[in-house]
Amino acid sequence: MSERAYLDWNATAPLRPEARSAMMAALDQVGNPSSVHHEGRSARHLIEQARERIAALVGAEPRNVMFTSGGTEGNMTALSPALETPQNRGGFDRLMISAIEHASVRAGGSFAPGQVEEIPATSDGVVDIGALERRLVELQRQGARPPLVSIMAANNETGVIQPVEAAAAAIHTTGGLLHVDAAQVAGRIPFDISGSGADLMTVSAHKLGGPQGVGALIKQSETLHLAQPLLRGGGQERGARAGTENVAGIAGFGAAAASAIATMAADGERMRSLRDRLESGLAAGPTVVFGRNAERLPNTSLFAAPGLRAETALINLDLAGFAVSSGSACSPASPRARSRSRRPRPRAWTQRALVHRCATSWSRAPRRLRLQCRPPAPRRQLRPKARRRRPEVSLANRTSTKTPPPSPRKNRRCAAVRRFACGPHSHAVPPPEARRPRVGRPRIRRISAYPGQSAKPWHGLP
Repeated sequence: MSERAYLDWNATAPLRPEARSAMMAALDQVGNPSSVHHEGRSARHLIEQARERIAALVGAEPRNVMFTSGGTEGNMTALSPALETPQNRGGFDRLMISAIEHASVRAGGSFAPGQVEEIPATSDGVVDIGALERRLVELQRQGARPPLVSIMAANNETGVIQPVEAAAAAIHTTGGLLHVDAAQVAGRIPFDISGSGADLMTVSAHKLGGPQGVGALIKQSETLHLAQPLLRGGGQERGARAGTENVAGIAGFGAAAASAIATMAADGERMRSLRDRLESGLAAGPTVVFGRNAERLPNTSLFAAPGLRAETALINLDLAGFAVSSGSACSPASPRARSRSRRPRPRAWTQRALVHRCATSWSRAPRRLRLQCRPPAPRRQLRPKARRRRPEVSLANRTSTKTPPPSPRKNRRCAAVRRFACGPHSHAVPPPEARRPRVGRPRIRRISAYPGQSAKPWHGLP
């Protein structure tokens, strides 16, 4: 195919033309946004303009928007025991996450592994709100401190939208805080931080058509304070995140947010119709669509076909001109859509299968791929090599007895350099007349055969 179809927008969305233009204009400007001269104030103006646009996208106050290097840093900064509120000055000692969270949230942020609990999900991929409420009530009866809970707004693999409002109501009743990973919903469906009840929200620029390497952590209220920032040093971002701001990336982020606000409704309807059309065609076969009974993002569809491996389907579709994925691009076990309990294949094994697959024809590809994807045979255990015994030399006629030829592989180089063999089979016994006391006697030179020549007899002293 001369034209490819990119269908992996949940991994990263194509850069919007508005974002590209804003970035090119920002790159033409010079100046540190923390400087007080004209050039520095111009760079600061671009950052503050982008801050206002991103705040308008999620219904927040501009002063509560903190720029980061992406969604992962935003999640790591939010998941901290040092978060303080007017009602909770001591921070948090417990983190609760759902079973369907992104890898950056499942890492636990700054919490110790023993302080992280998991909230189960239903068969449709929805967080079990009943289990969350029961656990919160149990902790309250035990007298434990309120927890920090992190739930994604929509799953990046299934597209299932999570009941954030119901979770926020249950969490706030017990005095806890809610962090929402909104990387997949920002710019695709309307999502308001105040209406959802979230206290913290993470967004990423490249998910909505902005540049990669920039994101934002948004607070619902200014009273929420981070006592120990993740990055310390300068006073950028009101002391919450040290380091010179990425002016060009932030400018592109703001332009992409403004464009998403204008096109969100029309793009959502068009994506939903295309998704429903795809799934109606898949219904004719034995495919299974995950999360079909739940509310989903308009642009996401996750399905499986019995007897068809995800890796095989991905490579065939890629060669046909369709870019799709089988799971999160940030999953530690790639190829994706693999159970975390399943042992990942070695890197060299996967690369060998992919390279061999790309070099074969279309008709023979599946068969060759299956052959290459089998685990390598165990290496044969080699027995220790037996030590060769030195050959016996006859003492009857020492002058005419020939020494066995040396090993060509071991003695070729040594014989060529020193003009005599130095292998293990080149030591012959000198004749009787050559045996004299060593004191005051010159050293006898041993000569034996090397490749291409026959053995020479021993000679006595001159």
